[in-house]
Amino acid sequence: MTKLTAVAAKASKSGKRGARKGKNNFLGEDLQARFGPLLLGFNEAHHDLLEAKGPTSIRLTNELDIYEIAIEGVTSTSKLTAVVISDGGSNRLEPIDFQTSFCPPLFPDFSYNRDCKDAYIKRLMTCWLEKSFLTHEAAILDGIRALPQEQNVADA
Repeated sequence: MTKLTAVAAKASKSGKRGARKGKNNFLGEDLQARFGPLLLGFNEAHHDLLEAKGPTSIRLTNELDIYEIAIEGVTSTSKLTAVVISDGGSNRLEPIDFQTSFCPPLFPDFSYNRDCKDAYIKRLMTCWLEKSFLTHEAAILDGIRALPQEQNVADA
């Protein structure tokens, strides 16, 4: 039986810790395999939103003062459902719902849906994408004001 020296024992012990740290897994799954498509999809959608000049389409829904705004990017389409709120002479958007989908469907969709795999992470990323979408708020409000008067109930 060979006795390990103190240095060899320490190296052996730290090697085990390094191996444990080196395992890049989450409950037995590889993190990159599990979350890679989500991260790539988020990156694509985020760039599409930041590169957009403004909304692609704005339409009034069947409900009073609620609009559906879309921004179409190279690979994704993001839709925000929002109401226009007047705050003492200025208007702002109050989001109701948000969703991003991809065409072709290379990546998972982003929404506030709670009934999907990894919903907690998708909801967080959806919130970030919604914030990126709202960087176009001024252009969206201008587009709402430009709608025909019979459709533009928010400014009446």
